[in-house]
Amino acid sequence: MANGSTSIVDFESSRENELQIICSDSSKKQFKFDHVFRPGSDQEETLGRELASEEVP
Repeated sequence: MANGSTSIVDFESSRENELQIICSDSSKKQFKFDHVFRPGSDQEETLGRELASEEVP
């Protein structure tokens, strides 16, 4: 990361719908979602998933 910054978000590939926030005291808070996009996700992936979830059968 630029300017000596560090990431406060932790993704574990085995936990597809979860992410953890690393607090200043090094503890972690876990959150669960329907879907979590990874930092490398591009606009096509995120928009494509959103549009697919809105389709009516």
